[in-house]
Parts: sequence; C-alpha cells; structure tokens
Amino acid sequence: MSLSLWTRLFNWRQLRRTPTPPFIIVTAAESSSTVDKGTTRVVRVSVVRSGGTRYTGTLTPTTNSLPSGVTATFSPATLSVADGFTDMSLIVDAGAGSITDDAYTVTLSGTGINAKTINQTITVPNPLPPEAISIAPDDDTVSVVQGQTVDITYTLTREGAYMTDVPLSVIGLPSGVTASYPDGQTFQGSEQTKRVRLTADIAASTVTNDAFTVTAAGNGGSVTDATDNGTVTVTAVVSGPASPLREDDFTSYADTAAFFANVGTFAAGKTYEQIAGTSTSGNVTIDPTVTYNGHQTVRCRVWSSGGTTAPFIIFNNPTLTNAWIRTVRRWTPGYCNAINNGYTYNKSQKTSNYSLSGVQGRVLSAISNGSGSPGAVGNSGDFFYEVQHRTGNENVASAYHYSVLRSANQGGNDSMYDNGSWYEEVLHFERVATGHVRVRVWFQLDGATRTLLCTHDSKDIEYPAPAGIGNCKILDNFNALNGGAPGTGVDQSVHIGEWQVYDESLTPDPFGLGYTAGENVTVDMSIDDDTIALTAGGASVQQTITVTRGSAISDKTAVISKGDTWPTGLNVSFSATRLNTGTNTCTATFSASGAVAPGTYTEYINVLTDGKKGVGAASDYITLTFTVT
Repeated sequence: MSLSLWTRLFNWRQLRRTPTPPFIIVTAAESSSTVDKGTTRVVRVSVVRSGGTRYTGTLTPTTNSLPSGVTATFSPATLSVADGFTDMSLIVDAGAGSITDDAYTVTLSGTGINAKTINQTITVPNPLPPEAISIAPDDDTVSVVQGQTVDITYTLTREGAYMTDVPLSVIGLPSGVTASYPDGQTFQGSEQTKRVRLTADIAASTVTNDAFTVTAAGNGGSVTDATDNGTVTVTAVVSGPASPLREDDFTSYADTAAFFANVGTFAAGKTYEQIAGTSTSGNVTIDPTVTYNGHQTVRCRVWSSGGTTAPFIIFNNPTLTNAWIRTVRRWTPGYCNAINNGYTYNKSQKTSNYSLSGVQGRVLSAISNGSGSPGAVGNSGDFFYEVQHRTGNENVASAYHYSVLRSANQGGNDSMYDNGSWYEEVLHFERVATGHVRVRVWFQLDGATRTLLCTHDSKDIEYPAPAGIGNCKILDNFNALNGGAPGTGVDQSVHIGEWQVYDESLTPDPFGLGYTAGENVTVDMSIDDDTIALTAGGASVQQTITVTRGSAISDKTAVISKGDTWPTGLNVSFSATRLNTGTNTCTATFSASGAVAPGTYTEYINVLTDGKKGVGAASDYITLTFTVT
C-alpha cells in the first residue's frame, strides 16, 4: 500500500468518528398571512431537530419587525425536545391601519445552537363598512304658498357595497299638500340626489312647521331604512286687487267707434295706448255675432297689408318686471296662414307679441307659413312660441328659443285654429335675478285644465337697463299674408274674447297655477381660456368649450354659435355645434387669416337649448378677447 493511499484511508476513518453538529429546520404553514382588523390568525410554525447529534435543548420562538397594530404570541411559548411545532397567533388591533405584504421574521433560537430565521409577510385589508344608507336634505324646513310648489333635494349616502335600488316615500303631509318626484322616485345605481316636490293646492290648509317624514327604503335584509324629519309651512295666497292691473272683455262698448275712443294714455284712464287700423277700414270691429261667455268680442280681420289690422300695445311699463297676462282668442273656422295672392315664404302671422324693454328682445306666438289655399287640407303652418333676445351686449347675435305647440309635420292637431273653438293663453314673466328673465307659457282650450307648454330662461340679457314688460300686443299682424283686403279674398279673422294683465307684486298667482320660482332651467357656458393669441395667417388655437345644463333641461340639445360681429378672417369652427344629451363639451378651433389686421378684438359665442322637444329652453354666452399679431 502506497503512503498516499494509506493517508487517505486514515483521514476517512477519522471523519467517520466525528459526528455532524446539531441544527434545526424551521417552516411555517404559510409564508403570507391575511388578517382582518380586530381578528387573530393562527399560523403553525414547525421545527425539525437534525444533525449527527440531535439538539435536545429548549427552543424559543420570537418575531421581529411586525407592523404597528400587530402582535404575536406562541403556544407553546418554548419548545422542548418533544415539541415539533408552535402555533403563532397574529393579533391585529381593531384600529390598525391597512397593511399590504408587510415583511417580518420568525426566529427559533436556543443555547448552543445556531438560531434559524424565516421570512414572512402580513396583509391587513381595509374592509368596507357595514352596508347602510342615509339621506340628508338641502333644507328640511320649507314653506310653500297655496297653489304653488317647493322642491327639497335629498342626497343619498351608501355604505359598504350596498347598491340596491332605494325608493323614496313621504308621509305625514298636511291636508292639501302632496309629494311628487320630478327626477324619479327611486335612487338607482350611482344616483346620489333626488328632488321631492311638495305641491300645495289652492285650498290647502294653512299650517306652521307641520311635521312630515321622508323615508329611503333599504330593500336589502339587514339594511335599515333611512329617514329624515322635516317641517312644512303652508301660507295663504296674498290677496291682490279686486281687478287686474288692466283688462277688457269688450262688454262696455256700444259700437266700434266707442271701442276706438278708448285709445290714449293709461294715465288718462284709457285702456289702450294704440290701436292699429281705423274703424272705417273694417279690419278691427266690435262683433256682436261671435260671442264669448255670452258677450260681444273684437274681430280682427287678417289680410296682407302687414301690421295694420289689429289692436295692440296694451301698455308700456318697463318697471313691471313680474307679470301675468291672459288672453282668450278664436280663429275663423277654416283659418289658414297661406293665401293664393302674394304668397311668400318666411313670413308668419303673429298672434301675440310682448317686448322686453331694455333687453333687445321679445316673446311672441305665431303661425308660420302653411301651404295651399286658405282652409285647404294642405295647411301645415306651425303654431309656436318664440323668445328672442340679444345676450349681454346689443351686438351679440340674437338667440331664439322655440316651443312648437301645433305642428302638422310633427303629428300635431290640425284643427287647432280652424275648429271655431276658444283658446286660452297665460304667460308669466319673471325677472329671476339681474340679467335673468324667465317666461312660462300655458296654452289650452278655454276651460280645460291649464297645461304648462314651455319655460324659457334667458341669462345675461339686460342691456342697457333692468328688463321690464313693455309693448304688450294681444294681436300683432307683422308679415300677415292671408285674407286679402276687405271685400276680397277669403274672410279670415281672429276674435279676442277677453284679456287681463296682473302685477305679480300685487297678485302673486291670480290663476292658482302654482309654479317653482327656482326651477333649474338654466344653462352655463365656459371655455378653457377666454384670452386667445393668434398670428394673422399663422397656426390655429384650440380650446375646449363646456356646457352645463340645469336639471330641468338636462335632456335638451345645446346649440353653439358665434356672435354676429366677428370680422372677416377671424374664424372659429366647432367639433360639434349641437351637444346632445350627455354631451357637454366640444372643441373650438380659432384662426386668423392674413387679412385680419393686428389688434385686439372682443367677440362672443352663444349657446341656447332647443325648446322644441318639450318644456324648457335657456341661453348663455361667453366673451372672448383675441390678440392678433
């Protein structure tokens, strides 16, 4: 045997005689633990004693770097040779913060042995609160006048994951007061606000701080209903004068000449300030053959001379900012707005015309051009209401609001103004605030339930002074194109049965209609930056225009246009000129051609909502300053 082989053999025998030192193997049942706040999770920590000489000493488990709010205990607290595991209890305080995969260590150590450490993580989620609902009103102490309404807006708050539909209900209202829900009765999905409208009929009991309860029903097992207790005060309608500010039912006139004699100045005791036409023309006459409520009426013959056939200008009072006007009229059976002789499109026969002094605008009802001969089946002239004004500055393009009442093209009632029936028109003018005028129109068969046809809101329109009601015309034949001269053509007439004008400060609601003074039919317009720098012949600049509609007109189309004073070469284009429901922005692209002289320009962009689709139309504008270099 060689010396080297012997040496190797000797060394191997010596190693066989030296035992491996003891060591431990530590494992946990899970390396990552999720523990809810206020709870405990048990994780089993196992140990295996190994080595040539098995360790028989006591092992002590400890933790290090546990996050705040988390503690750990072990059972057993020490491990003898007979113990193969210890249960680690991870205890999370109820007030602990949320934790995500926070690292900590577990160590087992003992005398005469190398300690063993394993890495762990802990997650403490931030749980959803228990499912619950609550409601809160913008005002739960409200007052309403007999015949009027008041809105309360309730905000629903959901807790937890509760997304079930939540219906509203109202109990405990005083006699004569009812609840309705203009935005729908049930909160659905992410809806947060709903209006509850309290309506007091004209004969409702007057009460002071009468208690009622609004309930939001939790339709989901453990979810408790949410309630709010409010009070309502019902006050009596303020008694007004025995008679309107002005009125006429034509019963006092012996003949047409007596009627024309009642023309002059209101201060001198005259009813009319002007009557167009003369008693000898045959165009305006007292008519005992067509009666209203058993008395004679005024017959206004409609012919093609334009603007000279009807009584008009009831009064001119620019300080009267809130008023009610009622007129009852009847069209000749077979009435049509077209004639065979001199027929021209883009004309209309105005049935009423009320100017807004200081506003550069008016409110009128009109029959648009029809087609065919008078009284023919082909008559398709629309009967509509139009609000026209200039916004903010007299140089801004006029804004027009339309509400179509009768339209053959839209399936309207063709017999409305050719069936010989009497129709009632009620208009309410309200100066809501400085620069903000609201007009409401009720129109229906005389004696029928009054129906709100349309509401028009116009903002920032007062120029140069606060708007009042002026030049009120109960018939106005601008552009009249039917009937022909007296004795010729077709005999077409409009009869006036009676009319009244009320000062709202004296008679708040003369017809017991009720209305909501603060109903949200406004529209607001804004732009990213109203100061725009352009280079003549240079690059264009883009800005975002935002339109915000009030809740009452949230379903109306917003129409955007530029004012009428823009100089040639200063241009704007819109990515969309009609913002439909749910669309609130468009992109405006501005540019200046090389023909634009350097300087500063102030121009306007208008927005108005389309009132053709129902009740509610509004307008606004923005002012832009251009710097062209």
